[in-house]
Amino acid sequence: IGGVRWSWATLLRTRAGIEFNGISQSKYLGLLKRIQAPITLIYGKQSLFNRSQDLSKQSSAMADARRFEIEGGHNLHLESPLQVAEIIDRAI
Repeated sequence: IGGVRWSWATLLRTRAGIEFNGISQSKYLGLLKRIQAPITLIYGKQSLFNRSQDLSKQSSAMADARRFEIEGGHNLHLESPLQVAEIIDRAI
């Protein structure tokens, strides 16, 4: 019937299978640079995971990405669901 529905993949219920153990930061940033699709990033203003030095390197690696910073921490889909949905809706 249309619209956007949030779902959570079973593999993402734990960190198993999605970590970048053994990959260097430079290789990780190199992978980000190779993305050839439109990118929309949503950051939480109160997230403890957003270190400025990391965000700066990510910005360089994904220079064409659209970035949004909204109220909330790491779980923005739970903390600010309407804002997240609006941003996703505009992106697709």
